[in-house]
Amino acid sequence: AALQIASQGKEFTQQRIKHVFLGPGGSRAQVDQLIQSKRIKTTTLEIQQSPAEKVAELLDAGEIVAVYQGASEFGPRALGNRSILANADNPDINITLNNCLNRTEFMPFAPMCLREGAEQYFINIDKVEHAAEFMTVTADCTDIMKSSCPAVVHCDGTARPQLVSSESNPFIFDVLTHYKSLNGKPAIVNTSFNVHEEPIVCSPEDALKGFFESGLDYLYLEGVIIALKDNKEVENDYLRDKFTDLRRQVSQYKKADAQSSERLRVFEQKNNQQQATISRLHTSSDALSLTLT
Repeated sequence: AALQIASQGKEFTQQRIKHVFLGPGGSRAQVDQLIQSKRIKTTTLEIQQSPAEKVAELLDAGEIVAVYQGASEFGPRALGNRSILANADNPDINITLNNCLNRTEFMPFAPMCLREGAEQYFINIDKVEHAAEFMTVTADCTDIMKSSCPAVVHCDGTARPQLVSSESNPFIFDVLTHYKSLNGKPAIVNTSFNVHEEPIVCSPEDALKGFFESGLDYLYLEGVIIALKDNKEVENDYLRDKFTDLRRQVSQYKKADAQSSERLRVFEQKNNQQQATISRLHTSSDALSLTLT
């Protein structure tokens, strides 16, 4: 409604949205402090290997990688700054991700694909190319996409792609470019970095908590790569904290239930007293009537 009113102004000029990375973000200094305080071991890159190349190699090897970088996304989709990435050529990856994230089967996963050459994988994608940058439209998949990336194709042969360019998300663009050079596959799985019924991670601490509690394989955190297998003690610490929190919640629920039960008991007692009073009034009334007659 506000946009409609604004568009009636003489100085209004229509502009395309360039990105939706408008939310809060964490700094590398925050990340370094957390890693040091929690004694988290990080993955060492090979000489002249970039983090994007490492993430691409991990995905090609079948690992699941959570990504936290820059400002969070505004809107309904995770677009590479608060995402969980996985290999899209294995349809069973959906089961693995759903188990890790406590999600239900009907929640499909979307493909993340390079913008250049997208017409080879999605029919008539040129007509909705800009909208597809934000993963807000579905498109019919070509046979190439159906055969090479079955994990992100819906049962009706469609998908809800995110098209990535070097301008829209440089890091993810580099990941996709190197990934395709390794195996020729056009897309990877992209889903939001959160456990079911929890909000998408916001801070670096949220990212660490979500990563260790869900048991994903790797976390890319503002330029740092963390492997779950190298940090079992840290994982146990987070799981213990989660268990303690769950016990606290259960205790609160039991207390609230007990309070509700007590309120119900008092209500029933008062109701019984009221019924007894009414009964006595009826008795007294009947006795009075007999006396008068």
